[in-house]
Amino acid sequence: MNDPGYSSKPSITQFLQQRKYELLLFALVQHLFIGIFLQNLPLYTKVIWPINMLMA
Repeated sequence: MNDPGYSSKPSITQFLQQRKYELLLFALVQHLFIGIFLQNLPLYTKVIWPINMLMA
């Protein structure tokens, strides 16, 4: 554990690699049902959708 390359905290890329299918499923469900949960679609298209695309 004294190895300088060892990190006890997982990085963002490790997290994304481990959880990529869960994140993709969440993005798909969000995309399919966004009209039910969010009534302000201009806000979705200008704010939430670009953030979602950066995450996926």
